[in-house]
Amino acid sequence: MIAIVFGFIIVVIAGIVLSFLATDILSTSQVLITAAVVFLFVSPIFVYGVFTYARATEEEAYATNEEMEKSRQLLDILREEEHGEVHELAQQLGTTPAAIRAYIADLSQLDLFSGIADWENGVIAIVNPIVIEAIDTCKTCQNSIKITDKITICKHCGTEYHKS
Repeated sequence: MIAIVFGFIIVVIAGIVLSFLATDILSTSQVLITAAVVFLFVSPIFVYGVFTYARATEEEAYATNEEMEKSRQLLDILREEEHGEVHELAQQLGTTPAAIRAYIADLSQLDLFSGIADWENGVIAIVNPIVIEAIDTCKTCQNSIKITDKITICKHCGTEYHKS
């Protein structure tokens, strides 16, 4: 971005200076030649800025897609096996338990995950949304719980109930 802005500023300043010189000191052909020389020196800076910006944006998009792919893989594993241990899931996906927690939160926000996440015991289970709504006692600590929001957290043990 700096190279793009720098190149743009040089072109604007050169344009302003040449417009003032065109009427008093330089002839039209001299102004055109000077403008061409300035353009030849400034254009590589501008092109470099555009190229590096485009490349950085592409790499960022690739990294984002890689994270989205891991979320999809996690969801596929949970749908296939119906539950899983956080550390095993992290190992399968080549990531960390904290990333697994973030993936579950993202999937829940997108209404793609409905289930129970017991982070204290390190277990995640996928559960039908109708079953989630019918739960009235926490599956971990057996205290009463009311599932009302998209994500409900047990006040006693911290188990999360996600409904889509």
